[in-house]
Amino acid sequence: MRNYENNISYLDKMRVYTSKLIKLGSIKRQISMVKYISNFWDYYLIRLGFLKSCVINFRDNENIEFSNDKLLDLFDLRFITILRKEGFSVSKIKNKFLVRSDNIKFIANNISELSVILENFIENQYDWLDAKDKKVVDIGANIGDTAVYFSKVKKAKKVIAFEPYPYSYNIAKKNIILNKLKNVVILNQGVGNKETFIRIKGGFVNTGSSDLKSFDSGKKIKIVTLKDIVKKYKIENDILKMDCEGCEYSIILNADKETLRSFDQIMIECHYGYKNIERKLKETGFEVSHSKVHYSYNKSAENPVMYINLVKAKLI
Repeated sequence: MRNYENNISYLDKMRVYTSKLIKLGSIKRQISMVKYISNFWDYYLIRLGFLKSCVINFRDNENIEFSNDKLLDLFDLRFITILRKEGFSVSKIKNKFLVRSDNIKFIANNISELSVILENFIENQYDWLDAKDKKVVDIGANIGDTAVYFSKVKKAKKVIAFEPYPYSYNIAKKNIILNKLKNVVILNQGVGNKETFIRIKGGFVNTGSSDLKSFDSGKKIKIVTLKDIVKKYKIENDILKMDCEGCEYSIILNADKETLRSFDQIMIECHYGYKNIERKLKETGFEVSHSKVHYSYNKSAENPVMYINLVKAKLI
């Protein structure tokens, strides 16, 4: 079990614990619902327990019968509302969602998978990376959202995307084909600190927040090293993006300086604190910054208590 309690600063801990104590995140989320719901006070009266249920009227004219036990469904439906507000069309075809804009198309199997489209194409969380005419190594490709983003929006020369879970890999492959991308290589492989194999149980449906784990039986999945990727794909002054639910530590902390310096920009979502990764990158010759840390509880992870933020590194 991972324990990175000492991997964030005391100031960040104070911010996280204060937010948890007074439930700032929850309050902000409740208030934010007024942007999407026209009868907000009915919704809030249910949250407070004064009403048992009612029909919630979304501002985009979509309605849903709501009670406290359907809270997650309501928050998920928010993604559809935001996407439509930002110019995406969202339709449901044979229990799948088809999301389209002028030049981007996505298939998603469920509403929660729409959140990554929102993160990357509306919130632009990877906008800091200058990927134009560069190769991007995308570790944690999920449903292909970042591969499409780097190819179509950031005009990358080539994207080499790694997704170890067959479920997400198969969706990613469909989305890459759907967008007619010729400069994306999608691999059903994981990345680690040594070359090995793991097994993924047949039929296992992972989520975007599933950390990498091996099952007793199932499909054999190759794990490759960052050093091998750099050598095979001739990475030089290129980009590394990582969002792999905890595998970032074993990869970065065990990588040699020469391998890391093959990238001139690195962006990592850290899930258990950032200090040791930040230290390693600074020692390797990168200028490093990071976003604010926020607390998350992921019951499906090896260690469910997470301190998540983004680390940005530029080679000096």
